[in-house]
Amino acid sequence: MKSKLKDMKEWRLNYTPINTFLVVFFLVLFALKVTETGVVANWSWWWITAPLWGPIAFLGISMITGLALVLFIEFIKFLFTLGDK
Repeated sequence: MKSKLKDMKEWRLNYTPINTFLVVFFLVLFALKVTETGVVANWSWWWITAPLWGPIAFLGISMITGLALVLFIEFIKFLFTLGDK
């Protein structure tokens, strides 16, 4: 029974300080937007929800950029080895 409980604990969501900060930051922006307080009242909802999807988008764009860079370098290597033959 203990091993099953241990497995269940491993599936829990791990809360890191950055995740907690981003959620709290989103909640503050959300409260300011809903209550129409300050300059946040004029912001788009995309900017209000950015703390939730921003890190995922940044990671995805970084991975795509890295992949494109690797493919470009491999293509240049291919072109140079093609001239050697």
